[in-house]
Amino acid sequence: MTNPDWTSLPTDLVARIAGLLISDDVSDFVRLRAVCRPWRSSTAETKNRADWSCLHNWIMLSNPESCPSDVCFFNTSTHKSFSFDLTPYLDTYSLFRSFDFLFLLKHEITQGFALLNPFMRSLIPLPSKIESNCANAPLKLEDLISKQSFHLSGVFVTSSSNIVLGFTFMDHLLWTKPGDQSWVYTEYKENEVQCFSNVLFYKDRLLTIDAYKGLVQINLANELPSQSQVEVVIPSSKLFADLDAALYLVDCGGEIILNVGALVPGS
Repeated sequence: MTNPDWTSLPTDLVARIAGLLISDDVSDFVRLRAVCRPWRSSTAETKNRADWSCLHNWIMLSNPESCPSDVCFFNTSTHKSFSFDLTPYLDTYSLFRSFDFLFLLKHEITQGFALLNPFMRSLIPLPSKIESNCANAPLKLEDLISKQSFHLSGVFVTSSSNIVLGFTFMDHLLWTKPGDQSWVYTEYKENEVQCFSNVLFYKDRLLTIDAYKGLVQINLANELPSQSQVEVVIPSSKLFADLDAALYLVDCGGEIILNVGALVPGS
């Protein structure tokens, strides 16, 4: 009895299996594509249409700067692990920052930025030009990131493929899509948000704690950044009853937990 030739499976069947895997656990989808070249060809369209929101249960456990050849990820929902070798990309790029399951890379020569999805092996060049109606808005991404007053605090990918960069206190956001030539700059007014801390991205929403307003959210699912308004979920009067407590948002397997911890004097 001869062994079956798995490479000869019908392409539509392989694509259907891949679609089921990527909606459940992207690491299994990656392993399927690693089996053989025909399977990679059959799943190319599934890879291109992949919803990045399926990756938000993954967290980075190891430090990519200390051990770039073996970066370990852990799925908080399925408890599976995934390893990634970053070193092939470091011949051309340097690691600028890492966020959850994403790497923000900086080109050694052009100084331009790119976003690396380690699961899909997708490297997306990010535009440099910034479009804004704000008079004080920087004109280039490199200038914005280099300014001391604009600390990059998060990179988020929405289900509609918007790439969003968050800056100091999250009152400044940049929006773009893969292939776009520029960023859209959004600045929130002082009466909308003043001091954000502990930002958590969950199901296309930015959840954070504002010291003046309470638990607030910004819906990033809108196609137009101008439609993404700040919404108060829990007012500060109900959150800050204990002024000596520190509040932290935690994503626990798809459930948001508001953790209250006592502040240690002098810390």
